[in-house]
Amino acid sequence: MKTRDLLRLAKSGLALNTIVLSVLISGCAAPRSVTDSGKVTPKSQIKFGANYQANVPTQTIKNAVELVSSGVGAVKFVKKNMEEQNPEAVFSAMGNSDKFKSHAGAISKYMIGYAVDPMNYGLNYYVRYGIARRFDIGYQYSGGTNAFDIKYQFLGSTGSIGSESNHKLYGSIGLQYSARQYELPAKFRMIDEVIDFNFKRKDFFIPVIFSKSFGNEEKKGHFSWGVAYNGTFLSYALKETISDKYHIDLPIPSIDEKKYFSSFGTFINLKVGHKCVYFLASFAAYYTDYGTYKLIDGTNARLKGFTYVPTVGMQFVIPPLHKKRVRS
Repeated sequence: MKTRDLLRLAKSGLALNTIVLSVLISGCAAPRSVTDSGKVTPKSQIKFGANYQANVPTQTIKNAVELVSSGVGAVKFVKKNMEEQNPEAVFSAMGNSDKFKSHAGAISKYMIGYAVDPMNYGLNYYVRYGIARRFDIGYQYSGGTNAFDIKYQFLGSTGSIGSESNHKLYGSIGLQYSARQYELPAKFRMIDEVIDFNFKRKDFFIPVIFSKSFGNEEKKGHFSWGVAYNGTFLSYALKETISDKYHIDLPIPSIDEKKYFSSFGTFINLKVGHKCVYFLASFAAYYTDYGTYKLIDGTNARLKGFTYVPTVGMQFVIPPLHKKRVRS
């Protein structure tokens, strides 16, 4: 094998580690925070705002601990010999399949776990519009993920903010669709020469929301609670293996998988303010059995655990230009 190929092979060890960093940068979960109430946006009214939320999955944290404990030694060895321009030593170490498999397995388990449920935080932006009595639609952008939804209100009145109404309890059900294709950031695209990892996901999120109004038609806010279901369709593939590409004897199979898994959860949220400006706080918890996944070291990993989604934000309301009669 030529020295140039040995150097490229040596870089593959670092590539496996770099891809973990890239996932930290670009990974994003489907939006699962619930800050809405059981009352849909009244017809012709607009709501918009921004939330700062975190996604904290216990399985991903566990995978990170395993990665650190199993991979630190291998990372230091590869980095040291790369700096000393000693690709033969790196190749020899990678030829030791037990060491390499342990390191690669931990990394791929973390990489897949992070892709299906990333540990991250950041801003998301949304807008909602009342399209008809008891129906509204919404759009949300969260770190590269686009989500669209529709909600139907089955309980309570449908008047605009401050309208006279004796109703204090509201209920609604929604359906949200979001899609995301995983891509490495531009500065890490050279990793594709070694590891061609592709990942796509589609999510369907169904919340059932109940709320208690503060003031007429939530003029001063609301307190909400409910349950939610999330169904995820995903596909991931490792199209070209290191073993085939560099003609070395390492038991690393190609991967081409399609999965479906479900999440079940509950949530509470609070909105306080007056007429047009509100402060929001929400907390949701979900349990997910992600299923069994093939890793690039040839083993399988069963992933499951809880995910916690705390959220805070601001919301602004643009009422209809003309008051409409309250209908119960």
